[in-house]
Amino acid sequence: MTTLSGMSPAAGESLVDPSSTIEFALVDGGAGIDISTLIVILKGDRAVDGAVFDADFDGPLSSITPSGADFFVTIDPLTPFGIGKAYEVQIQVQDLNGSYLNRNYAFKTIPEEPILVSSSPLNNQTLLSPQLLYLEFDDIIDGVDPLTVNVDINNLDYIINGVAVGTENGALTDVRTNGTTAIEVRIDPIEALINGPYILRYSVSDNLGNTLRDDIVFDVNLKENIMPSSVFAQTGFLGFFQGIKRVSDIGCGDTLHLEWNTPVRKIYKNELFVVVYENEYRLNVFDKPTYLAVAGTQDANVRGLTTGVTLSYGARALELADGLLDPTGMEVVDSGFFRVPDNVLVTATLGPSDLVLRVNSTEGFPDAGLLLLGREAIRYTAVDRVNNTFSIPSNGRGLLNSTPGIYMSGDEVELFLKCSDDNTVIVMSTPTYHDGYGPGRFINGEGLVVTDYSDNDRQVFDGFDFCGWRDERPIDALTGSSGCGSYLGGENDGFRGMDLYNRMLGREEILLNTTGEPVILLKRIWDGDTCSCVDSRSSDAKMRSCQSCYGTGYEEGFLQFYNPRREDRRITVSFNESPEDLFRGEKEGLQQEYEPNAWTLAIPAIRDRDVLVRFDRTNDLEFYYEVQNVAREKIFDRRSGRQTLVLKRLDKTDIMMTFPVDLSNLPLIP
Repeated sequence: MTTLSGMSPAAGESLVDPSSTIEFALVDGGAGIDISTLIVILKGDRAVDGAVFDADFDGPLSSITPSGADFFVTIDPLTPFGIGKAYEVQIQVQDLNGSYLNRNYAFKTIPEEPILVSSSPLNNQTLLSPQLLYLEFDDIIDGVDPLTVNVDINNLDYIINGVAVGTENGALTDVRTNGTTAIEVRIDPIEALINGPYILRYSVSDNLGNTLRDDIVFDVNLKENIMPSSVFAQTGFLGFFQGIKRVSDIGCGDTLHLEWNTPVRKIYKNELFVVVYENEYRLNVFDKPTYLAVAGTQDANVRGLTTGVTLSYGARALELADGLLDPTGMEVVDSGFFRVPDNVLVTATLGPSDLVLRVNSTEGFPDAGLLLLGREAIRYTAVDRVNNTFSIPSNGRGLLNSTPGIYMSGDEVELFLKCSDDNTVIVMSTPTYHDGYGPGRFINGEGLVVTDYSDNDRQVFDGFDFCGWRDERPIDALTGSSGCGSYLGGENDGFRGMDLYNRMLGREEILLNTTGEPVILLKRIWDGDTCSCVDSRSSDAKMRSCQSCYGTGYEEGFLQFYNPRREDRRITVSFNESPEDLFRGEKEGLQQEYEPNAWTLAIPAIRDRDVLVRFDRTNDLEFYYEVQNVAREKIFDRRSGRQTLVLKRLDKTDIMMTFPVDLSNLPLIP
């Protein structure tokens, strides 16, 4: 008996393209097929009658093709199907024994409004870990208008007319086009979703105004993110001393020698590694790993450094299940010592079940390892360096209790080297020329880096003999504490000396008040009550994302300093002329960069990571500036005269721009 198979569109299929063809196969049951008896009714008309196509259905693709005893039929209507309508296909054919095949099935074309192609979460899904929320809409006929996207969660607006609500969304929230007709929506809530039910409502229109409105019901049931010991064991170093042991300048100007203590294995047959961190700023050392050392390697040379630039180093032990990380393919820095690759970007959308990750580069990545993509940990077992893809095993998605998500072009991918070891030992060193090494760079026979100070050491000078002084301690006269009275009664409460330090500060203050401007000083809190964003799962504060600690890890984050010498309680700072640059980041678009230098009095003492709030002449807030480093000038008697600051202007989207400052007791502006 003849049977029907390979229907396209399939029986019951919806969202069919109106321009689709009708395809099916007639499979011989043994008696043979009498193709001359074929009748196909479509759109209420006989599209095929006696194996002959009606004129309205005889498009260029229409055909009846034999394949052995079977037949493949394609019907290409000259007029497309209507939008949002259901169609029935009726097929009749007789075999050579006189038996009939009668089969009816239906399909439905795409609606007029856009359709939801994919989403995360799905309807009625339960989220077990934090993740980005994702929606993809398409309208292959009229295209989707991104300015019509509206999304709310439990009646709280996240996207209005295609624009993210700044008070609710993190940096990863965006609405972007995908191809020519589709758009992708990604939502990164600033305030994490808590356990309970949620309703995500959305609406979106095509370019003709046809609107789709619907909702997704889902639950959140977050569980504590405990790293399985089989992946990241609670390892460390042998003995009392942990982490980095020594960083030595070997004297050739661009190389430092690193040594670290012996790591120990906690689980039999696991593999040991040491992750080494390098940064110019001591407080940022453990932000991102720089090097990876294999087991048995306890020292290495780091070359190509800048002469005279001080670097900070740390080291943490890493224990992984056997075979999880294969450093082959990484950039070799020294024997058994590799450089951690820079983050790369996704180049093609990766769905929750996809097992091939396409990126813009795989250079420097190990042949096997772990990746961090968004909040998901992913294991890969092979790298195609020609096509820049990572191959993921069937059990390689959603590791460490993370949830497989949807990732789009432009999302960052990093090599995941999260250590369970959390030692904070930091050693600093500076590459210089010494011990017989020369810089190897000369102009007209003179070295660019001075290494020989013998000429300077031969200089001599004659000091004071103090024969004209009653007191051999000039510092006593300069500070106004000399006991020698003068015939005029003295200038400093009857003493011969004067407090030169106070006079110098007075002159500095006059100059500062003339050339400087009043700013608010926010002093960073370094101890006290720990913020709730620092918990057992995260030993560090959420940088620039917590409105309780503002990235400091301690409640309140900053304290406003009130200067008693000014009515407006601000301090005076003189900003030097500094260039303001405009550059394009890899994915952020155009950005402004402004890192001015400034100076102020030695009182109050300003520290690294404090923040200055600057205003214009009409007292409108301009920007917040973070102190990058401070240098204090010593005048005499170990006293400071002024502080010079290196500042960095914070972006307007930085969480510090929401820190409340006290603007009371402001003077009138002339």
